[in-house]
Amino acid sequence: MLLQINCLLIFFRTTSRGTRPNINIIRKFKIPNLSRPFFASSTSHPLDSKRKKTREMGILYDNTDNTFIVTIGGYKIKTTVTASYITASNWIDEVLRFTGQWRKPVTVGLDIVWCPHKWHGRSGQNPVALLQLCVGSRCLLFQLLHCGRIPDNLHQFFLDNRYRFVGVDVKNDLEKLEEQFGLIAGSCWDDLRKLAEEKTGRSDLKQADLKTLLEEFVGLCLGKSFWTRTSDWGTQVLDLEQIEYAAFDAFASCQVGHRLVSIGSVWIVGRKKNKKEEEEKKL
Repeated sequence: MLLQINCLLIFFRTTSRGTRPNINIIRKFKIPNLSRPFFASSTSHPLDSKRKKTREMGILYDNTDNTFIVTIGGYKIKTTVTASYITASNWIDEVLRFTGQWRKPVTVGLDIVWCPHKWHGRSGQNPVALLQLCVGSRCLLFQLLHCGRIPDNLHQFFLDNRYRFVGVDVKNDLEKLEEQFGLIAGSCWDDLRKLAEEKTGRSDLKQADLKTLLEEFVGLCLGKSFWTRTSDWGTQVLDLEQIEYAAFDAFASCQVGHRLVSIGSVWIVGRKKNKKEEEEKKL
């Protein structure tokens, strides 16, 4: 079933310099009914035999509820951007409802963005400006610097061991969230680099960044703008580049985490066995 809404479509192809040379604007666009149970949908599986990689990204903006559809390599991510604790609370409730029948623990991509304290008149440590969460094909960009209040169900969500929080250097992120906002995580969280090393036996992944892990386990290779990464994340209104960047990081963490968690010892043993058989054949 398709819904037709008035919206703005911005589609572009990124370059190594982060520029956006191709922009098309369409007033009416049909998108899938997003009320269905949400999984990250893709037009083609990223782990096909050819390991297709793409640099295409885009944003579809519905101006009715601060919701954006961020397109990443064929995936469509429904992204909510807000500083409202009510909107954030509703997002958490929606996640709890849709994932009720999912296999536990459910993988949650987590990341934060902080900004220099001097930019916003604060002393001491650099404040966390943005919390990024991604579950399936739903992403929340919660502007903590301007929220004024943390939803009670967000506190409960962090403590709920039915949800596994994953990210690169996620321990440091969780510590900052606890120190500055009292968000205490339970025992169910994993650093993607350590998880990748444990699941594959590859020590070189211990120092890998998110981009490397995404390419290795999901098959996506996407460049991100340096200027966006170093922009002012404490602003009250995030621009499209910032929204895309933040949604991408949370989504990437979620996808990598999901793939790593699904890798079992049988897969690893099978890989080693196949490699050994190939070596024996050569002899």
